[in-house]
Amino acid sequence: MTIYEIYLFRHGKTFFNTKGIFTGWKESKLTSEGIKNAKKVAVMTE
Repeated sequence: MTIYEIYLFRHGKTFFNTKGIFTGWKESKLTSEGIKNAKKVAVMTE
C-alpha cells in the first residue's frame, strides 16, 4: 500500500487582509509577515 502525504497551505497575509477587504479576482501584495511565512513554507516543502 502506498501512503501519500497531502499538505494544505493558505496564502500568506496580504495588504487587503489587513484592511478587511475580500478579494477573489484582484491581487494584493503580501505583507512582510506574509513573505516570511511563504519562505517558511518553501523550506518545509523542499
